[in-house]
Amino acid sequence: MADQQVPGGDRPSVVALPATIDMNNARQVGQDLLAAFAGGVTTVIADLTGTIRCSAAGVHEIALACQRAAASSLDLRLAIPSAEALHVFSLTGHDRWLPIYPSVAAAIAGGETSPDTEPGAWLGSLPLRPAAAHAGRG
Repeated sequence: MADQQVPGGDRPSVVALPATIDMNNARQVGQDLLAAFAGGVTTVIADLTGTIRCSAAGVHEIALACQRAAASSLDLRLAIPSAEALHVFSLTGHDRWLPIYPSVAAAIAGGETSPDTEPGAWLGSLPLRPAAAHAGRG
């Protein structure tokens, strides 16, 4: 898929993800997303418009890629129009804190840079488990 223009002149890299993301390819998907930031790209759109099924392993690796990108002040946005692909993101609660858009065009348009929408600003809303929840676990 050809790169599309992001407002402000930043050329994003649009990465088309496979139809199925599961434990067999999830790690590679995460690595491919992070590799798309090479060459000074600061915005990557993960195009899940052709993704029919995304397992918990896929959601986990995509979430890790988003966190790693944000930690480097980079912007990884997800385009997920399919209810089927979005289902596991919803079940796991990831849809509440990952930057998910209904289309590639919306992901490209989404989030002009401002103090409230800096890449990674959404990390402050990550669900954190209290330390007491881990007590007694070995």
